Amino acid sequence: MSDAQQRANLDVLASILAPAFLTDNANLVRLVVGRMANLSLQYGNCDGSLLAYSYLNFVLGGELGDYNRGFQFGKLAVDLLDKGMHRFKSRVELMFGATVYSVDPARCEPG
Repeated sequence: MSDAQQRANLDVLASILAPAFLTDNANLVRLVVGRMANLSLQYGNCDGSLLAYSYLNFVLGGELGDYNRGFQFGKLAVDLLDKGMHRFKSRVELMFGATVYSVDPARCEPG
């Protein structure tokens, strides 16, 4: 992501993710994560994008039951850590691990 304004927007949204998760998990988190993911898809990836993708894994898989698509976003976040975007590494890995651990493997389809 080369646009500094959009990176700043993602930073602000990233800073409210945890409070949103603790106050209104069902609605506010989905709005924040959706906005972060849309900005990332439109302007490119940065450190905040990885956080959005890892939370999207939680929302899609853990809350909406789309485990395969959620896992794909979570895996994308973890894979992008190898590209040098380490600012939110611990949070990305925590969300990925927590979501993968809590998913019932019998409900996931292979591939």
